[in-house]
Amino acid sequence: MYSVSEIFNMTHSEEAVNLLFTLLYIFFSLCLIAPPTEFVSAGITIQNVLSNFLGSEDMNFIYYHIKRTSATVFVHSLFPLGYYVCLGLFSPQLQLFYPWDLNAKWKLFLAICLILPLVAAGLIYYWSRRKWDNHPIARQLHYLGNGDSWRAVASSINIEFRRFDKFMSGVKGRQVVVTDSWVMKVSTYFVYVAHQNDIHLTLAATEEHSISYESLTSVQYLNMVVQSINQNVKPFTIRKLIHVLDACRKMQI
Repeated sequence: MYSVSEIFNMTHSEEAVNLLFTLLYIFFSLCLIAPPTEFVSAGITIQNVLSNFLGSEDMNFIYYHIKRTSATVFVHSLFPLGYYVCLGLFSPQLQLFYPWDLNAKWKLFLAICLILPLVAAGLIYYWSRRKWDNHPIARQLHYLGNGDSWRAVASSINIEFRRFDKFMSGVKGRQVVVTDSWVMKVSTYFVYVAHQNDIHLTLAATEEHSISYESLTSVQYLNMVVQSINQNVKPFTIRKLIHVLDACRKMQI
């Protein structure tokens, strides 16, 4: 028989271990959502794991990122369910695999875990209808078409992306790309696109760091906002001094 104090200490010990597991899971999930350089170098990214499904970015830039963002939404929607399953395996005393015995809090969390992937799958299905006409990237390209279809704009971007003289910076999934006609910023769930003839740059902020984790030297960062005269095109920011300067040369400004 355990005394009351021993039971109390065991309960608090289990709670501390579960809290540690939760923090580690959150940290790992954040690293998958916004992979640091170490994860990218090790190939621990969604685009690397799903490379066969996504195809070639070089040959089909727009369709690659339409599929990448869709897959990313679905994979990220699985994170809460993954936490629930892993915690159930890690702490069997919680009896998470017996939902009929759970309290209201855990039942609600389990319901959310199950609903999120279903919502994500439904959203992706809606995006994919009529050959991806409803995807946010496709809708954005529609506004840039000047009467042409979004596929014509995608084809123009794909052709220019294949050229060797394009400017690129950043890691896979978080890149700035400048071609002869287009300025693009790749993010986790979207690709911002603007035509060079329609944009102007605005200096939003500057930052100075005594050391950079990339170069181990002091660096200065510039946050430059790319604003299009097309009201349907979202503004976006390109960052880091050398990136902005090289991009400006490519944009001839």
